[in-house]
Amino acid sequence: MRKRIALAFFCAAPLWAAQSSNTPPASQTRLAPTVQPVATPTAGEDIRATAAKKPEDEYPDDPLSPRFRQLENEWRRLDRYLLFITGILSCLAIIIGVATVFGWGQIKRAIAEEVKKGLNDIHSELSGRILGAEGVVFGLMARDHEDVVLHPKLLERAIKRTHESREALERLKGDQKYLWRTKNNLAYYYALKGDPIDAKEALKLADAIRDHYASSRNPHSLDTYARVMLAFHELSPNPKERLKDAAMVLDSLINNPQEALEMHQTATRTRKLIGDAMAKLGI
Repeated sequence: MRKRIALAFFCAAPLWAAQSSNTPPASQTRLAPTVQPVATPTAGEDIRATAAKKPEDEYPDDPLSPRFRQLENEWRRLDRYLLFITGILSCLAIIIGVATVFGWGQIKRAIAEEVKKGLNDIHSELSGRILGAEGVVFGLMARDHEDVVLHPKLLERAIKRTHESREALERLKGDQKYLWRTKNNLAYYYALKGDPIDAKEALKLADAIRDHYASSRNPHSLDTYARVMLAFHELSPNPKERLKDAAMVLDSLINNPQEALEMHQTATRTRKLIGDAMAKLGI
């Protein structure tokens, strides 16, 4: 029996050796990867998928994508605005260039004329007001508080300065407030002087001042009118009518306290002088 087992083992040993040499060890054994079948799209399906894809699908999980798109739209609008403004500036530059080449001389002359005119107006107004102020100062120094002339030479200076002020202010257009004040002062100084040479000019100024009273409502102008009538009524065509009109003007002024409050005393004194002159003429 022992002999049979030994014989069987001896015969089977070469087969086991051959099998062991052909089988790799477990550490060197590799498993083949499993390949999943993938469906290949057709050409039509690939084109439709690409066309249906939206820009926001590129980064669907990015929370900043909407903000980036908003900024991009704003930049595009800004580009359009800048392009529009650039076009306007370009047109303006072309117009200025054409005007510079063909019309600069004319533009330059027009600007120079306007500037010169403005400077002349400023000079005329300032000169007129300064000369008028000088005339007022000389006029106050030439008489006392009752309008009696004490210094004839100062009165002559007052008339000269006021006349120059009138000439300067007559060159202006627009508001004539200072011109009418100057005319009123000049007529008043003519009346104080009482020279027959100035009678025609004084009567003309007095009539203009009386007509202007309706718009100026200056009570001093009525007193000036009465003063001129008192000084030169004998040289006017209708002396009695002149004095009557002057008396009526002063009466209306004195009887209206709202207008004559500041010069009630002056108007009353002038009215007394008018009454004396009327008594001489038998009015």
